[in-house]
Amino acid sequence: MGGGIEHKLTQSISVRAKGLYYDLENTTVYASDPVAFPGQRISYGFDNDGFIGRIGLAYSF
Repeated sequence: MGGGIEHKLTQSISVRAKGLYYDLENTTVYASDPVAFPGQRISYGFDNDGFIGRIGLAYSF
């Protein structure tokens, strides 16, 4: 999901801002070390979401 705005400063220059939110599937990874920790299992969880923001300056001919 995202959105943005653009504002014209002069006839040929404008400034813009955009935002994008993403939410990907959360992931859990399991690992084990049978030598150091026999019978133990370790899990790592990753929350795969974030926000990307962009700003820019545009020149029109």
